[in-house]
Amino acid sequence: MFRIDRPREPFEEGLNLQARVPGELSMWEMTTTGHWVGYVAFVIPKEGAGVRVAQWVLADALEPREDAPARPEERGARHR
Repeated sequence: MFRIDRPREPFEEGLNLQARVPGELSMWEMTTTGHWVGYVAFVIPKEGAGVRVAQWVLADALEPREDAPARPEERGARHR
């Protein structure tokens, strides 16, 4: 999501924008350029805590969680 030009001095107490984190997808939209984006709430890790954000994320940066149980409507669809 965030382009980084070149490495700089590490700052351990900063926001970790490289981490892969779980989130909650609430909707999909298409951009004016034809790209799909999802509106996702997630926590950006930071030493000792984190920062909760919700923002649009390109579909290429999103993938289904493997550790999340299926939602009721998904379970019903599989058993039909």
